[in-house]
Amino acid sequence: MVSKLFFGVLIAASTVFAADVTTTAKSPGNSPGSSNNPAATVTGTAPAPAAGQIIGTVDLRPSYKSNKGSFGTENFGQIGYRFGGGNSVYYRQEFNTNLYNPSGSQGMNGQLMSGSLRAKVNNIWQDKETGTSLHWEPRLYAPTDSLKRDAGMITQVRNYIKLKQTLSRTAYIQLSDSPILHVYSRKGATVLGKLTANPFIENRVLLEVEVELFLKGLSLYIPLELQSTHFHSFGGAANNARWAHALSFWPELTYPVAKTVRVGIAFRSDNLIKPDFSGTTISDSLKLGVGQIILNASL
Repeated sequence: MVSKLFFGVLIAASTVFAADVTTTAKSPGNSPGSSNNPAATVTGTAPAPAAGQIIGTVDLRPSYKSNKGSFGTENFGQIGYRFGGGNSVYYRQEFNTNLYNPSGSQGMNGQLMSGSLRAKVNNIWQDKETGTSLHWEPRLYAPTDSLKRDAGMITQVRNYIKLKQTLSRTAYIQLSDSPILHVYSRKGATVLGKLTANPFIENRVLLEVEVELFLKGLSLYIPLELQSTHFHSFGGAANNARWAHALSFWPELTYPVAKTVRVGIAFRSDNLIKPDFSGTTISDSLKLGVGQIILNASL
């Protein structure tokens, strides 16, 4: 019954939803502990139009957690405006749902996750001969995630500086760095019954490689992100005034089935290293990883 329901949802969703071929997703990310991970841009997209236009995307990701045997979806929707030259401003809202959880509620349990206002400023600097370019993506987050809001979150400010090297018409490599400021109304809170210090400052270094494979439009995207977070001083909390580090990756394989529709598969790892850099946790990271089906569409 569960499998029929799950595949029924996939079939229904695939006729309606898909991804913007020029979308960047997440976090980190989506990254451990966040839902910001989808960050890929699809290689070989059409050039930005000379005139501005409204842009919009819906991205659904049915997800399976093998360690829990649960199915859910990790999704986002976004809408904004793209100016001539490809620069854009848009709002993205992430949201999750439950499809099946053997140890919890069986309802859909829709939940708002991170919401953010974003801008993309392309080609601040570029060298056409070498294919090297510099880009900037500022983000301002809203406290739409109830767990973070209850902990006192007011906002989060990120600035992604991206250095991109185009290797060919269908491949690129990009290195980005993002300093992050977390703004909370208090230094810590009780989260899920435990005293927890809130994050204060953070830095994320992201290495991305994307290449079109043997079939036109078939895109393989491989990101690797190092996340370093310093927490507030909050007596009694296990993470009191500490640094914590996380290394994760989330490869995606996507294919366009229509002009504005892409489908694919993805895998998001858990943290590959111990938070204090004292060792690796590769085996556990893979066991705790999340497998996903990608269904996304754009205006």
